[in-house]
Amino acid sequence: MSTHVAPPQLTPPPGQLLPTYSAEFNGSLGSQWSWIREDATKHGIVNGQLKLIVNGDLYRNSNSATNLLLEQPPTGDYVVETKITFDPNHNYQQAGLLVYSDDDHYIKVGPFHGNSLTKILSGYENLLALPSGDTTCDVQPSSTSNVAIKTYTRDQCPNEGEAWDNLSNPQPTLNGSTAYNPTVTNWLRIYRHGDVYTPYSSLDGVHWVKGQAWSLSAAAPNFPIKIGLFAFSGGSFNDVPAYFDYVRVYSQP
Repeated sequence: MSTHVAPPQLTPPPGQLLPTYSAEFNGSLGSQWSWIREDATKHGIVNGQLKLIVNGDLYRNSNSATNLLLEQPPTGDYVVETKITFDPNHNYQQAGLLVYSDDDHYIKVGPFHGNSLTKILSGYENLLALPSGDTTCDVQPSSTSNVAIKTYTRDQCPNEGEAWDNLSNPQPTLNGSTAYNPTVTNWLRIYRHGDVYTPYSSLDGVHWVKGQAWSLSAAAPNFPIKIGLFAFSGGSFNDVPAYFDYVRVYSQP
């Protein structure tokens, strides 16, 4: 049996902080921010943090998630980072960083409740062609969908993917026991390199774990890629808060 210690994982450093694209949530939101399906009863700034209540989901044609907070990113490559305090206690509750073009084209990373285990989930959705034996898409956009493609076909059917095995959170509370006053804190980053977005997570803001990278292009010219925050609840339990300390955007070094 080997007793060698694995070397520390190298994490690309961020470059210069870009204040125009960043927010510390010490007051009202800057003019660069906008909401998708805003529900003002489920968000607010509290003690220097942005509070988002989990509600709705983005999953294929179930596009009911409220309060997607988004901004136009800088041109070129960049790093977006947030610090989140969140302790979900029911399956499919999740919150974190979002790279978003429309409800069918996005990448996400953040704490996720799955079978009573809090994990860090990286996921994506895109429109992809079906296998050769399938002739029609099994779903169509819902009335709440914010999508560029209004009719799904066998060549453009929503496909969702997830990865979390290498991003497990070793510090969850017992089944989200601090859900309403969360104590579990994580740091999240997404690095953009062209059309490739790579998530990272950290338990201390210093040591980072690399997640599954995903490719993403804009759904249409009038649906440009934006960056921001999300808080989802795929079920009926939609009253748990996620607290975000900041959004910081950096150039690539």
